[in-house]
Amino acid sequence: MEAIVEQVRDGSSLRVYLLPEFQFVQVFVARIQVPSEETNGENNNSESRGPLTSAQRISASSGFNEVSPDPYGREAKHFTEIHVLNRDVRIVLEDVDKFSNLIHFVY
Repeated sequence: MEAIVEQVRDGSSLRVYLLPEFQFVQVFVARIQVPSEETNGENNNSESRGPLTSAQRISASSGFNEVSPDPYGREAKHFTEIHVLNRDVRIVLEDVDKFSNLIHFVY
């Protein structure tokens, strides 16, 4: 299927715009595993989630919920972005995982 990469979620998952169906789908890239760039269980993005409640501030300050990002997670995302973001690609279905995610080759 022909598509355009609209967003790079992390180094191994993309949001693509299928052509000519004009439909957005999530694509997991086959045969690669990259480190996560998440910190504290949430993706580092610029979305505003509003002010924290007292309970959320206490929980965040306790230190028990802290999860450090995987080494090279941001670098993996950046590498994928510079190679495929906003580019025409061809995706070929490879497999379906146990969570019903579709795994594709991306050319």
